[in-house]
This record gives sequence, C-alpha cells and structure tokens, in this order.
Amino acid sequence: MLFLNSCSEETEIKGDFDEKIVVNCLLHPDSIVKLKLTRSIVLNSTDIPVVENGAVILYENGSSLGQLSYSSNGVYVLDYNPQPGATYKLKYR
Repeated sequence: MLFLNSCSEETEIKGDFDEKIVVNCLLHPDSIVKLKLTRSIVLNSTDIPVVENGAVILYENGSSLGQLSYSSNGVYVLDYNPQPGATYKLKYR
C-alpha cells in the first residue's frame, strides 16, 4: 500500500506592484519579424493583458526598419526577415 499526504498554505504577497511592458520576440532569418506585447501580472493572476495600442519600432544596426503593424491579440508584425550577425533594438512608446 502507498499513502500520500500533502498540505498547502496560502502565502500573501506584500509590497507594491509596478506593471511593466513584456516583449516576447524571437528573430530568425527564415521568418518575418513578429512579437507579442503584454503587461506584467501579479503572481496570483491568470489573465495576461495584451497591449493593443503600442507603437513599436525596430532598428537594425542603428537604422530604423520601420514601425510594426498590430495584427491581433497583442501580436505585432513587420514584413522583414532579420539578417544574421546584425544588431537589433526595439523602441516602444
């Protein structure tokens, strides 16, 4: 016979929470630029709010490639394939 027993205890998280913008993006030369913008959440939240009105500009080696277009559900796209060895920067406003 095998008996398993477990306990759980709720822990209160104290302190102020500063909401931040979260960027999820993977650049690959075989794909156009696509990223997702969301807002950070507190630990006990299950709903992740997306950013629908952001202005995201992508730079390659210091030169602007343009502003990404909003698609849906927090996803922004730019019809451009990243180049291997280049340096990229995102600006959000």
